[in-house]
Amino acid sequence: MSIKKPNNFSFSLLNINTLTDSKLVDLNNLTSENHITFMTETNISNKSHENVIRSDETYTWKMIDVDYNKNQRSRVAIKFPSYLEKFIKVSIIQNNLYENPERVQKDKTIIQSLFMSLQLWQYKFKTVLVYRVPDADNFLSDSEQTDKLFQSIENFKPDFVLGDFNIDYNKLQNKQKISSISSLKQIITKFTRIGPSRSGLSKTIIDHIYVKHSLVKKFKYDVKDVCFSDHKIINFSIDANVPKIHIRIKQKVDKFRRYFPKNIDWTNFPLYFDPEAYSNYDTDGY
Repeated sequence: MSIKKPNNFSFSLLNINTLTDSKLVDLNNLTSENHITFMTETNISNKSHENVIRSDETYTWKMIDVDYNKNQRSRVAIKFPSYLEKFIKVSIIQNNLYENPERVQKDKTIIQSLFMSLQLWQYKFKTVLVYRVPDADNFLSDSEQTDKLFQSIENFKPDFVLGDFNIDYNKLQNKQKISSISSLKQIITKFTRIGPSRSGLSKTIIDHIYVKHSLVKKFKYDVKDVCFSDHKIINFSIDANVPKIHIRIKQKVDKFRRYFPKNIDWTNFPLYFDPEAYSNYDTDGY
């Protein structure tokens, strides 16, 4: 099977709200043409997925596990088609967990961030996949753990960062604070979750994609409804075309300007003047 490098790399981001076997089937059908799919709030436990890599006939799943001795569950996962294993490589650099010891829940983790290197064909991207629980901290007034997350991202210098941050980018104060603590550009401006809330119907932008400024023009995205999640799926692509490079080769100058290609028989070309008549001319000034 011959596989050419694509002109665009295709990805998806979806908050899956607990990854079950039935959702796996729906997700496979929905993202069958993708190179990589990123998932958040997967809540994967060692009971449901024991292996880091899970394979079937179509897909290889890269599951990100955590320390189950603390009864924690992995909140993020990625997958890519098995037939692209020769062209896609995912290297996990660091799996950061941020905890709040005052949480009532048994699982004290409020943020999981996965730092990794993605290689698609000859292209390499540094990226971070994030899931931040809704009640992690008060982002505007008391956000020590979230601030640490953004600082670690800044230190990593990624090409793009994505995930469910549970911070509504549609609110001006949140947008202003994000701009003050992140050097990356958040490109999602469409609602990623529309659902019921205590005050009625809630429309929020809580799934984010942060992009290095030099790559912003290469990203395109859209959002679509899915039947098995309360979040919309974000489908996005990265332009993989390499711009043409124009190289100017310096020519060796001689006073007669003889820049003729080699290995050409010039006797077949007719001349309409006598070159001997011009042989005594000084051409240094021309």
